Amino acid sequence: MKITRRAFAILLALSAPLFIVSAAQNPHKATAKKSQYLAYVGTYTTKKASKGIYVYRFDAATGQLTSVGLAAESTDPSFVAAHPSGKYLYAVNEVGNYDGKKDKTGKHVLVANYSGGSVAVFPVLKDGRLGEASAFVQHQGSGANKERQEGPHAHWIQTSPDNRLAAVSDLGLDELVLYRFDAAKGSLVPNDPPFVKVSPGSGPRHAAFHPNGKFVYVLNEMQSTVVVFSYDPSTATLKTLQQLSTLPKDFTGQNDT
Repeated sequence: MKITRRAFAILLALSAPLFIVSAAQNPHKATAKKSQYLAYVGTYTTKKASKGIYVYRFDAATGQLTSVGLAAESTDPSFVAAHPSGKYLYAVNEVGNYDGKKDKTGKHVLVANYSGGSVAVFPVLKDGRLGEASAFVQHQGSGANKERQEGPHAHWIQTSPDNRLAAVSDLGLDELVLYRFDAAKGSLVPNDPPFVKVSPGSGPRHAAFHPNGKFVYVLNEMQSTVVVFSYDPSTATLKTLQQLSTLPKDFTGQNDT
């Protein structure tokens, strides 16, 4: 069976995802310094020389990355997220089928399903395995680009620093979809307002909350822009502050997404 990049893309993030893992919380801590961390990188392995998840030593003082080597062999582990305890690393594998079908507390894993346009929450069991989904929401609608945005495409999910709001960048809807997240129940309830819009045809791919909880940054894949929102935790509302192009001013080539 042919496996394509977007055949079944599931983007995973913990309640507070860590893509750079502190060496002090990791088994590789023998040479740890206060400014050094371990960065885990997922890769595409189908028809590639790559073998899975790789680890790099990151020096925050110099900004230098040094390769450590292969951390684990895995098929197309495109995204990874570390458990806050530093004991587990979760990887999402972009495979063609699943089961025959096409947080700061570290108690739940939040998942965004690109191809199906849905989001889900899974509880983390004591041994690190995942239990049955405690929440599932199917997005509906489409966007301005009929080829790329024919339906919903949830591309990323993460909770706010206070763990009360779950935000989803949906490339197909041109929306940052917002949910109230209950960390005790692992539930997702539509926020009020339930979403904020970006420009038609933007295709929001990823986003990030500022550590102070006052700003959200959204990266738009299709128009190569970044949008900055202010965020009010007390009302869970966002307001557009700025939009910038990610391309150099003299760029004349095709934006191949």
